[in-house]
Amino acid sequence: MLRGKLVTLRAVEESDLPLLHKWINDPEVTQQLLVYLPIPLKNEQEWFERIRKQQDSVHFAITDRKSGRLLGICSLEGIHPADQKATFGIFLGDRRSWGKGYGTEAARLPLAYGFDTLNLHWVSSSAFAYNDRSLRMHERLGFKREGVAREDVYRKGRYWDRVLFGLLRAKFKRSNRLS
Repeated sequence: MLRGKLVTLRAVEESDLPLLHKWINDPEVTQQLLVYLPIPLKNEQEWFERIRKQQDSVHFAITDRKSGRLLGICSLEGIHPADQKATFGIFLGDRRSWGKGYGTEAARLPLAYGFDTLNLHWVSSSAFAYNDRSLRMHERLGFKREGVAREDVYRKGRYWDRVLFGLLRAKFKRSNRLS
């Protein structure tokens, strides 16, 4: 379990699946994700079984520290111990939590875990060019824009770039202070 001022990160539980399933089928949520087709609950259960067995990933449920309410999930995936790298991902499905700092703190905690405990050196991530909240979050955490996948996704009636980010351990340490 990882704790911040606003959020607690814990293991994803099977009891989280109905709410995660609702969010992953909410078009306002999925317009920020690579997911674009409706997902049946059975697929969500299969995803849960897969992540429980994965040796190269860690997934966290993001909860409000005060109420315990589930807000979303975040992960470090494709953890490669020899190269000391991984890919970071996050989504907040609870729209009431958007724009209030939950996402930035929820992102900072697994990144600190990755750099401090897993001994990662570099973490990649990405965000769609129209997702201003995600772009700002990445920049606040110290991620550097490392490239652009031009016109990579079709959303809102047009093609959009996907901004590719990278974060080195030394930059994260300089940019982030956890209490």
